[in-house]
Amino acid sequence: MPDGVEHDLELTIVLLFKLFQFACQVFVRGDQGAQAHEREALAAFPGIAGPVHRHDAPFEPAAEETRRLLADERRAVYQPAFASRDRTRTAVPDFAWWDGDTLVLREVRTFVNPGGLEGVRLALTHAAAVAAETFEGTTVRCEVVNGRHEVLAVTPMRRGEYEAIVGRTARTMASAGEPDTLLGHSACEHCPFYSHCWTRATAERRVETLPSVTRANRPVLAALGIHRI
Repeated sequence: MPDGVEHDLELTIVLLFKLFQFACQVFVRGDQGAQAHEREALAAFPGIAGPVHRHDAPFEPAAEETRRLLADERRAVYQPAFASRDRTRTAVPDFAWWDGDTLVLREVRTFVNPGGLEGVRLALTHAAAVAAETFEGTTVRCEVVNGRHEVLAVTPMRRGEYEAIVGRTARTMASAGEPDTLLGHSACEHCPFYSHCWTRATAERRVETLPSVTRANRPVLAALGIHRI
């Protein structure tokens, strides 16, 4: 390889690595900001119970504890765990509490533009549907706190639209093919299939095995051509 070409290649690799470091730093700061935003929202609920759901603990006891706290003690719950009657669907909104006879579910997000509501609509529709199976006949209200600390009402999706998504998801999960995209270390490490997927990903030196790589910054790295460590 000519000296000039080799030098240009080395310079390109250095620049890509610097961009990679910068992208990771930006998104780590963004994640820290989101955590601080959630802590501020938590401060609005003195005496709240939780977090009830924890990634490193079984889900079923958390779902039973959520039901007890809400049904028996009527307490506000941080990170409540809801499960459908057939246990095929679960949901963990950020907050749940009673407003009279209405069960309120609230998410905390950092978006500031109106379009961000669409991004949280499915998550809250799903949480409301699952929670309604725990508290049958209960009216459920959905809210989100945005990046400006505004509490916004979220209108759930139509039942038919939501059920169609559930059906597509069930068919996808039942298919033989495995997904090619890893969600990132922090999202995957507590999954029961972690060893299966990540043993292979580590052997292939996939960039997603780095703890600093997330679903948010993965597209940036892909655009830079960074797929392997």
